[in-house]
Amino acid sequence: MKLEKSTKIGELVEKYPEVKNFLKTLSPEYSNLDNEELFAMMKDIATIEMVAIKGGFEYDELKEKLENFINA
Repeated sequence: MKLEKSTKIGELVEKYPEVKNFLKTLSPEYSNLDNEELFAMMKDIATIEMVAIKGGFEYDELKEKLENFINA
């Protein structure tokens, strides 16, 4: 899967479910990933770029961390 700014968090988690736990280790801002109702509402809206901003990252920085995790 090629990660792009427009990639939805729902797509990413569907393909790589372990990404949810990985993101929570990066920033306390990602603790909402455990809220099933909120995640269900946002999974088709929130992009990787939006998730990066929420966690205090630049898009490229988060993309690199995600790619390294997925490819490890």
